[in-house]
Amino acid sequence: MLRKKITAYEIAMDFIATALAIAMSIFCFFYFILGNRLGLAEDLSRFFAVVSVLGIIFIYGAKVEKNKIKKNICKGSLDDIIVYLIKTDRTKNLAVIFLQSAIILGIAFFNKSINNIDGLQTFLFFVFSFLWHLYIFRKRDGSQIMYATNYDKIKDRVFIFFLPTLILLTAICCKKIDIVDQAQALSVFSLQYLWHKYLIRKK
Repeated sequence: MLRKKITAYEIAMDFIATALAIAMSIFCFFYFILGNRLGLAEDLSRFFAVVSVLGIIFIYGAKVEKNKIKKNICKGSLDDIIVYLIKTDRTKNLAVIFLQSAIILGIAFFNKSINNIDGLQTFLFFVFSFLWHLYIFRKRDGSQIMYATNYDKIKDRVFIFFLPTLILLTAICCKKIDIVDQAQALSVFSLQYLWHKYLIRKK
């Protein structure tokens, strides 16, 4: 039975990974425990517990998209057009952005806990979503044509997973994550995922 020869690169990578793990352990010990920041550690644990749910979906989605990328590269079709977008699609997308912004504030309002942090989350969501809107609905080839390619679809999926993470990161940077932030992030992911799946589809 042949044994796999360990290369110098693999040894170096193992050493770096081990060194990083030890360094992170020492940092966490001094920063959180000796630095009396257990409250922050609790917030981070809560944050990663919520993100892990999205992470599972993301890993599965990334695996599917990875297989699609391989197929598209082999076929040379990564830049193939999936769908031609029209002005009605652009208007609907803006309507969804405004609706989602209202939902973020509405969740906090009905929980009677609306504050400046909710306003910041809504503002950041709107800004990033609007910038992405401008990118997706940009004019192509010096004409009035708007369309989305396979590559645009892949980038769009990554952006959809970024939005709920943005909501949660804003909360953890400004306060403790609560059920309101989790509901806001879930609403952002659900509505945006379903809408963009419909928007950028093969016709």
